[in-house]
Amino acid sequence: MALRDIANLRSFGDWDCDVFVGKELGVPKPTNLEDLGVDWDSLGWMAESGAEEGLDVSNAKFTVWQGAKTAKTKTTGTEKTMQVEAAETNPVVFGLWYGAAPATTDEGTGISELEIPDGVPTVARPVAFKFVEGDIIWIRYNTRAEITDRGSVSYTNGDLATRQMTFDLVGKDYWLTNDPAFASTPATP
Repeated sequence: MALRDIANLRSFGDWDCDVFVGKELGVPKPTNLEDLGVDWDSLGWMAESGAEEGLDVSNAKFTVWQGAKTAKTKTTGTEKTMQVEAAETNPVVFGLWYGAAPATTDEGTGISELEIPDGVPTVARPVAFKFVEGDIIWIRYNTRAEITDRGSVSYTNGDLATRQMTFDLVGKDYWLTNDPAFASTPATP
C-alpha cells in the first residue's frame, strides 16, 4: 500500500517553467532537463494561467439484458491536449498562431512584414512543456503537437495581448522527470 507523502505535492510556476517547440518535426526527445538545446525555441513569457492539461477519454458502455446492467466498457477514443496563453509578441508565437512563414524585413525602412495566410494551415511541431518546482523538473514531451484552437486576442491598455493556443498531442507522448518519487520505479520493457 502506498503511503501518503507530503513531499510529493507539486505547485509549478518557478522561474524556469517554459514552453518549447522544436524547430522542425523529428527533433529528438530531450536528454537534459535543464537545457533542451539549440533544436528548441521558447515561446517566451506565458500568462499567469500557466499551462492546462486536458485528457478526454470516450467510452462505449455495453449493457446486458438481465438487470439492464453495464457489463463491459470499451475505450473508443482518447484526446490529449495542452493549452497555453503566450504573453510575448515574438516570431515563434506568431508563426504558431498564424501558421505563417517568418517575417521579412525591408533593409531600407526597417519595417518587418509578416504575411498572414488566407487559410491557416495545420501547424505541427514537437513540443516540450517544462514545469519546475525547486529542484524538481517535469517535462511533457510530444513528438507531434498540432495547434488546433486559438483564443481571441484583446488589444486594450488594460490587458496583455496574449495568444491562447491548444496543442493537440497526437504524436508519441512522454513525461520526463527527475522527481525522486519516480526514481525507484523500474523501467518497463
